[in-house]
Amino acid sequence: MQDWPGGMSYEYPGIAKPFTLAVITKSPLDNMKREKVEILNQEYARLNKSLDSFGQELSEQIQQIFDENKIVVGFPIQHRTKTWTSVEKKLKNLTVKSILDIQDLCGLRFVLLFKRDISKVKEIISQNFKVLKQYDTHDRLGSDQFGYSSFHMIIQMPESWFTIPTLKNFKELKAEIQIRTMAQHTWAAASHILQYKTDDNVPKAILRSVYRVSAILETVDIEFERFLEEREEYLAKLNSLSADEISEYTLNVNSLEKILDENLPLKNKDAEEEYSDLLDDLKIFDITKSNELVEIINKHKSAILDHDIKLGMNEEGKEHYFNHSGLLRYCLKLENPTKWEILLQKWKDEDDS
Repeated sequence: MQDWPGGMSYEYPGIAKPFTLAVITKSPLDNMKREKVEILNQEYARLNKSLDSFGQELSEQIQQIFDENKIVVGFPIQHRTKTWTSVEKKLKNLTVKSILDIQDLCGLRFVLLFKRDISKVKEIISQNFKVLKQYDTHDRLGSDQFGYSSFHMIIQMPESWFTIPTLKNFKELKAEIQIRTMAQHTWAAASHILQYKTDDNVPKAILRSVYRVSAILETVDIEFERFLEEREEYLAKLNSLSADEISEYTLNVNSLEKILDENLPLKNKDAEEEYSDLLDDLKIFDITKSNELVEIINKHKSAILDHDIKLGMNEEGKEHYFNHSGLLRYCLKLENPTKWEILLQKWKDEDDS
């Protein structure tokens, strides 16, 4: 009897003709691939903890860089290590010599408030890390596909970092960074769950609604940019005004900041002053106009700055004690002690509620 391709022939007693039983066997190529996947799995297992630590370290370092450059994120920086299940699926369509050839084993996501910040973040990452690759996923979308752009960068830590003992083990590791706005993130998360990636995936009855949602989220980013441009125009006009010209302005967050900057020492200014809360405090004192505020500050400036210096002397290494918010509130206390007690009670009631 001859073997059949993919099986063997067996002859049984009492059967006139040979009975052929097909036995599926693995080809040498399949066996080689299975062995390679097993080797990659072992390599992945050895690197898994390092990948987690790598992602955590990158997140902390990049957040510090964002803080220094005043980049505000919508959510805390997210990082993840690709699971072996996801890696194994990827290997079905990918040939690699080492698990490190997979560039998104470690992933980070930056969700930004404003679209204009994407270009700033790209520049910051390029200045501080080694960029191996970058692309915009929007460029890959067909005309019949839904989706929001998300800018991706493949990075490594710079060589100079590996002189630090705790970072030297990260030398061969890479990370994929996703950069998107909150509106883009909303659409990406929703479309991932709903699996509406093309026209053909969407039930015809709700196709128009899907188009509307996609358009609205895109409009959010556009309108935020318009709002920021109008705000910049307002601030430019505000900054061009003289003290006399601004005196009749009704106080708002921006005019309040300008007045405090011009009338109080800039060394006392914090990165995050409570301008909105200060406006609520000023209403209790019936102060709504710029000139009213400037008059009160000038009246008590000497006293509040002397008090600030005395308190600062009790704090080691400090040149001052109060920020702008604190200086103004102390000024209000001196101006009207009775209303100051009303303000204190308001704060107490808010804390108790």
